[in-house]
Amino acid sequence: MFNFIENKKFFYLTELSSQTCQVTAPVINYSYKTWDSSTCDDVDHSNGSVQGAPQTHTYALYKTSTGNGGQNINARIELLGGSHVHLTGHGTPAKSIGHGTLNSTTAYLDLPSDYYTLMNDEDVEFGLINYNSVLGTNAIFGVKTQLDKDISTNPAGGTILIGQNTNATSQGHITITAPTTNEKGNA
Repeated sequence: MFNFIENKKFFYLTELSSQTCQVTAPVINYSYKTWDSSTCDDVDHSNGSVQGAPQTHTYALYKTSTGNGGQNINARIELLGGSHVHLTGHGTPAKSIGHGTLNSTTAYLDLPSDYYTLMNDEDVEFGLINYNSVLGTNAIFGVKTQLDKDISTNPAGGTILIGQNTNATSQGHITITAPTTNEKGNA
């Protein structure tokens, strides 16, 4: 199924900065022991303590948002020339091509200007989808059930197939364009 839905862009924003602070250096105590040979004891000595000079410390700060955006971006499905695609459908009611809620998302179904095959077993509901209503040169487009918008064959050639369940309203959306050349096979 080619299904289009609202396409929102969300992102997290991280802001980096730096900050400084004064750090007090540790106090360093110097002590040592000596041996008093007259008493056969060790003697504790201290040279006192030395306070180190204060230092400036720089550190990084960061703050991350909880989710920004919600901006809609376009939804696009592109069929490449020479492709052979068979859409079996999905959902209730089943669709081969359709869309859900789009809000301000713009949906595009880009069909090539040259040959491709696109067979649709379930409803083709273009609705709000932007699509090429004139099929590619020698393209084959199959509608087995319902079609809600106009399509036509290319003046240079093409085929639209309909199924036994394609109703008259859907058939009314189909235009077979007369060929513009008198080449063999186009008469």
